[in-house]
Amino acid sequence: MEDKIYYETIAKRLTAMRVPPPKPHPAWNKPIIRGMLKNEKYLGHVIYNRYTERLRSPKKKNPKSEWVRHDNAFEGIVDETTFRLVQEKIAKNIRIHSNEALLAHLKEIYKKHGRISTSLIIGAKGGPAPSSYRRAFGGMERAYIEIGYNVTQHGKDHYSKKIITQKESCAITNRLLIELKFLGSNAQLIGKVNIQINRKWVVMIAAISQTKAHPGYRMFLRGKINAIHAYKTNATDPEPNYYLIPCSVIPGSTLYINNPKRREWFKQWRVQWENLPFSVIELARALKHSDDD
Repeated sequence: MEDKIYYETIAKRLTAMRVPPPKPHPAWNKPIIRGMLKNEKYLGHVIYNRYTERLRSPKKKNPKSEWVRHDNAFEGIVDETTFRLVQEKIAKNIRIHSNEALLAHLKEIYKKHGRISTSLIIGAKGGPAPSSYRRAFGGMERAYIEIGYNVTQHGKDHYSKKIITQKESCAITNRLLIELKFLGSNAQLIGKVNIQINRKWVVMIAAISQTKAHPGYRMFLRGKINAIHAYKTNATDPEPNYYLIPCSVIPGSTLYINNPKRREWFKQWRVQWENLPFSVIELARALKHSDDD
C-alpha cells in the first residue's frame, strides 16, 4: 500500500509472477485489480442481491437499500483498518483529466477504430476511464457530441451488424436441424439458436465474436447447454469455419480464444460441415453413456 503504483502496474507484476487471474478472466487487468481492492468479501463480509440479471438481459446494479449484508460471515484475510485506508487512497487517487485531454483521447480512438464505444475506451491502455467522461460531461453521449461524433448513426451501424449475425446464426441452426432430422435424430428447435436432441441434450449455435477492444475471440455460454456449435467467418473465405465443443471442457461461462496456445487448443474441435450432423449425434450418444455411468 506504500507504493504509489497504478492498477495496470499491479496487473503486470502479477502476470510477471505467473499468478493466475480469477476465473473466468484470461489475464490480469485494471478492472479486476480495482474490483478486488474494493471487494468487502476479503474482510469476511458477504453481500447478496447487489445485481439483477435476468435471462437474455444485461446485468443491472441494485440500489444499496436492496442489498442483503452478512458481515463477518467468515474469517477475512484483510483487517478493517487496512481496507478502509485503501478505500481512502482509491478515492484520493482518482486521476483528474482536463476536458481537452479527454476529448483528444476520444478523437484518437475514433481515428484508430472508426468508431467509439465504452469497450474501446476501457481497452485503451493508460487512458482515462469512462467514469472520467461521465464526471466531466455528465454522460458518455455528451462527450461524443463535443467531438462531433454521431452516436445515432454509429449505433444504427452496430445494430445492423448485430442483426446480420443473428440472422446467420438462425440460418445455420435451421440448416443443421433439417439435416439432423433427415438422419433420423429426434431433434427440435428450442428458442432461435438451440437444438435439443432426444428431449435432453442441447446444442447452442453461436458466432465467435471478435472486438477491437479485446484481442482474439470470445464466446458466451447462455442457459443450460451440453455443447456448442460455433462458427466464424474468415475475411478471405466466405464459408464459415465450424467447431463442435463439449461444454464440459470449457471453464466458466465465457470461452476465450486469445493467445497462440488457446487457438491451438481450439483447432482440435474443428469439423467440416458435411460431418457436423454425424458429430452432433455421436456427441449426444457419448453424453448419454456418461450420464448412464
